[in-house]
Amino acid sequence: MPVELMYTEAMLNPFRDMMRDVGSRGLTGPDVDAMGAALGEMEALAQSLDDFTTFSGQLTQRQLFSKFSDAYSRALVAAAAPRPGEKPSDDSLMETTLRAYEQVLQTYESGGAGEGMKKMAPAVRELVELGRSGISFPVFLRLVEERGMADLLSGAKTVAREGLLESLAFSRAGWAHYDILQHQREVELYDQLAAAAPLGVPDPLTLTLETERIAWELEPSRRRWDAMIRRWETLLDLLVDWLDAFAAFAPYDPRWNPPGASREQAMENIADTQECNPGDFRFREALFKEYFSLTWPEIWQHETFTWQYTSNQISHSDERLMLVLETYPLCQPGGRPSPALIARTEQMHARKAHFRSTNGLPPPDSPLTPFMLPPSML
Repeated sequence: MPVELMYTEAMLNPFRDMMRDVGSRGLTGPDVDAMGAALGEMEALAQSLDDFTTFSGQLTQRQLFSKFSDAYSRALVAAAAPRPGEKPSDDSLMETTLRAYEQVLQTYESGGAGEGMKKMAPAVRELVELGRSGISFPVFLRLVEERGMADLLSGAKTVAREGLLESLAFSRAGWAHYDILQHQREVELYDQLAAAAPLGVPDPLTLTLETERIAWELEPSRRRWDAMIRRWETLLDLLVDWLDAFAAFAPYDPRWNPPGASREQAMENIADTQECNPGDFRFREALFKEYFSLTWPEIWQHETFTWQYTSNQISHSDERLMLVLETYPLCQPGGRPSPALIARTEQMHARKAHFRSTNGLPPPDSPLTPFMLPPSML
């Protein structure tokens, strides 16, 4: 019995509409064939399976959504590009130009190009309305020149690029690693499309689709990067908490003595940390090595750690990080830190030296600075 129509219709209709769209445009080729193959597989699964959860899982597992969407994007990009040796028609030049200016108009009106550019919105709107009035592209260009609107054309070509550059600068200021990579590639893409486009104005559809492709290509690496950071941060915290749980200040620390907790509850929380953190740490360490192929010493030299350390996104001070390194071999089920380590963490807390003085401050405008490991770990 097939999956109920109320579910399959909602899921597959958008893809059927896209397939009809390329058919109505008369598009053909390998990308359109790939779309048809992906949709055909979706339709076959809908008929052969009787459970929606299984159906949805199979679509995801076989990556049919992404295969279809990727082929659809390539088909539209190919359709938008002029064939080798073929000059674009006046109608296509007009449409490409006006779509670019309509995007500029939206940017101006929303304030995305700065408050000072909002006053330019009426003039850009007049330009768009002129182009949409039914005149030919040559007449449009002549009237634009006669009415002194030529400067708007130059501004329209740069506003989108300036927006990309602003996004890149913002990402660099915040040391957002994969945002930086994405915006760098977007600027390069814009320049490539502008160089090949009539009047230096990239086709908005092509720009949008290729920008989305960049995001899709970077997403797996972005997620891996973030996952690694979250997990080695947890490893650091487990060691920090385990060492601190043996210190004299532990019964008064909010990690074990939250508001409203009794002395007895605080001591139970401390005992749990002392007893459970070593096993938890070793289990997570083994998983980290299995999934990311990095040992404990290699974490400290990995690019994720260096990036976070340089950009003030690791809150622990260097002194505390050194304590963590010395605590590591002692953090075993049934073990305990040495009296010397306990005394040092107590002294560090008394001096309020456990957090980095630069924690929370804007990242430096400097090259990457790796954490200086002791010679025994090199």
